[in-house]
Amino acid sequence: MPAAIPYIIAIAISAALSAYSYYESRQAMKKARRQMSKNASLKGVTRSTEEPLPLVYGTRLVGGNQVFVEVAGENNRYLWIVQNLAEGECEGIATDVQGRQLVYLNGKPWWTFGDTVSFWFYPGSATQQVCAALQAAIPKWTDRQPNTCYIVLRLRYDQNHYDAIPDPTVLLKGRKVLDPRSGQAAYTENPALMLSDYLSNARFGRGWDMGVIDEASVISAANYCDTLDKDTNGKKWMAHFGFKQEDAQDIVDTLLSHFRGNLVWYDGQFHLRYADLEHEAVAMALDESMIRVDNEGRAQISMSQPSRHKKPDNVEVTWTDPTGNYTTDTLQIGLAGGVSQDIDLSGFLDRTLAARMGSYHLERALLDRTISGSFSDECLALEPGDLVILNSPSLGIADQIMRVQAMRAGDGVQLELAYEDEKLYDAVLNLEPEDVYTCSLPDPGAEPPCVVNVHSEESLYTYRQRTFTRLRVSFDVPPDYPWFDHVEVCRSTDGGSTWKFMYDVKGSFDLDNIQEGEEVRLRLTVVSIHGVRQSELNAYVLARVIRGLEAAPPSLVALKAVPNAQSVSLYGMRGLSWSDKDYVEFRVGSTWDGGLFLAANIEATYSLHGVKPGMHVFWAATRSNNGKYGETPRSAALAMPEPPMGYMVEQAFACDYATGTHSGTEQYLYNGVQQLRATHGAGLSGSFLSPVYDLGATGQYLAYILAGVTVVDNGNTWSILAPTPVTWQELGDISWTNLTSLEVGPQVRMRLHYGDTENLGLVLEQLETLSAVVMGRYFQVEVEINDPTSTTFALVEPFTLKFATS
Repeated sequence: MPAAIPYIIAIAISAALSAYSYYESRQAMKKARRQMSKNASLKGVTRSTEEPLPLVYGTRLVGGNQVFVEVAGENNRYLWIVQNLAEGECEGIATDVQGRQLVYLNGKPWWTFGDTVSFWFYPGSATQQVCAALQAAIPKWTDRQPNTCYIVLRLRYDQNHYDAIPDPTVLLKGRKVLDPRSGQAAYTENPALMLSDYLSNARFGRGWDMGVIDEASVISAANYCDTLDKDTNGKKWMAHFGFKQEDAQDIVDTLLSHFRGNLVWYDGQFHLRYADLEHEAVAMALDESMIRVDNEGRAQISMSQPSRHKKPDNVEVTWTDPTGNYTTDTLQIGLAGGVSQDIDLSGFLDRTLAARMGSYHLERALLDRTISGSFSDECLALEPGDLVILNSPSLGIADQIMRVQAMRAGDGVQLELAYEDEKLYDAVLNLEPEDVYTCSLPDPGAEPPCVVNVHSEESLYTYRQRTFTRLRVSFDVPPDYPWFDHVEVCRSTDGGSTWKFMYDVKGSFDLDNIQEGEEVRLRLTVVSIHGVRQSELNAYVLARVIRGLEAAPPSLVALKAVPNAQSVSLYGMRGLSWSDKDYVEFRVGSTWDGGLFLAANIEATYSLHGVKPGMHVFWAATRSNNGKYGETPRSAALAMPEPPMGYMVEQAFACDYATGTHSGTEQYLYNGVQQLRATHGAGLSGSFLSPVYDLGATGQYLAYILAGVTVVDNGNTWSILAPTPVTWQELGDISWTNLTSLEVGPQVRMRLHYGDTENLGLVLEQLETLSAVVMGRYFQVEVEINDPTSTTFALVEPFTLKFATS
């Protein structure tokens, strides 16, 4: 998840400084990220004389550097490996629930290799002895490697387990750390004790004399980290690290970042402090009488906060997942989109701890407001990191908890105070900074209010015979809000899931070339002159479906159908020309709505070849680019001769649907004739497959199917069209046509299956309209019916399949 640079207080001050100093290290987490990017090498296995020895605190999966590899035994059967793991002295190798030490070869537990693996662990004490087993096998090994934690492995060759030298890794419980509370060195997961160990160790750390570090503050910070957390019932902060090539300041910053710690140089010592209002007490109350004034009587105090654009909307926290081979994972906290920053907390093996610390850093970055001023000498008693309560009626501040961020003695006491809030330290993510500033004007750091009186209106404009839609959006700025600067316009095309920034505006704006039926979803986010941006959750969202061009195109004046042998030429006659022309669509069938699609042409002409004998009704309608058809489709009917000119019928087969295969169809007696109709049992469609007709020999024929279609329906009634007594004027255009006409007609399709064998592997479509020249011996007719409603039936008369030759 995206992440913000956290508000970690980290003081790194030379002991030579005599003045008070304290600063917020905004680079601490960036440095920590560089450290964590090298953690992949912590699990790697190397062979080098220059490889640094890792420093492991807590529990981490480590590889190591192989400083000795040699074979021994009969036929060189045994491979001996000495692999350095970490700075000593370490606690040992972690175990599973069965007590087995967690050593892996190429990621697999050692016990899966049978009895081929033996190993000896050395924790890295100053007095540890040489490995006796290795020395007995290879006498030249005499190095006891003091202060180095390492493992000796002996691998007996077995072709069933090894095809190369494996890479060993160890789940290591790291360095034992001196705990000033007990005076004993022991394994720990306490980041405050780890920091104390690193600062005082001369071999791998800073080497500070223990007298330079205030022991009482270390104990206080360690107790804080070990405090039982009321939400998790575990210790408040538990961390695990592996450092390898990081510089000293990166390590210090990383350790501090995992318990909100900071180092303060004060009175000749470094004091280890932590930030948590639940565990701290207020050191002093500051009132207006303690604020110094200049020669003109003006208070020497000011407030500042960074631009809202520099503040994060969300953070992406990196943590280490022990269930995933100790690889890093990410956790997203905050609002989607907007400004995102990263926080590396991969010293946490607990996702809950990483989430809580990540939430703090996000909230801390949002409440990034400070007050600087000159105060009376009473404030000399304060230390950097102390909590104070500030009351200043002239600034509209009452009982505000603040933290001393920096101080300097001189002409008075110069203090820089950071705003604090109890909500920063709870287990709940609070995306809104506390409203801590009140006066007669709106708080310049508070979230701006919404725009008001938002209105949108469509208009049409024509360009190159095309009509386009323009949407004008207008609004009024928030009333009684003097800090208004502009509105950030974002657009979503997926219903509000994601947003894309468009532009900043100060008033009405237009969106051009919007498609009909498209939903326009805009988010109007107010931004103040101080750079404070309205929350995305509270910003005004405008959603509107665009109507656009709604008019239908002008209809054709008429349609003519001109026969020519087995072809038909269709000519549509237009009236006035129109803009937004898309095409003219042609269909064939008893009605326009139930007709079969033939073609769509830019011009109103179409030629259809192979039209079968019989009566045909052709249709044509204009269509514009808004998807609308002309209100009056035009039709033309004609009868094609039977048999076609120049042809003689050789064979004919009649079918009354008594034989064949019905699928959702049935015979139906109508006007004394058995006809075919859909049963409407499991739907409004059905099909019929005739018997196979054998012509006796393979030949080339002109094949066509003759069958009339009748449509029957209950139709409308006067009681449906006019349910209550009304006048003819009130009825309007209702006529007998409304009672008898179909709005949507059924569709009847005919197919001809054929072949040289009874397998009939070939098929022809559109035989309800066309004839076709075919080569075959066996033929079968398929009739498909699709009715539009449950009361509408297409009745197909008995068909005749005819074969003609020229």
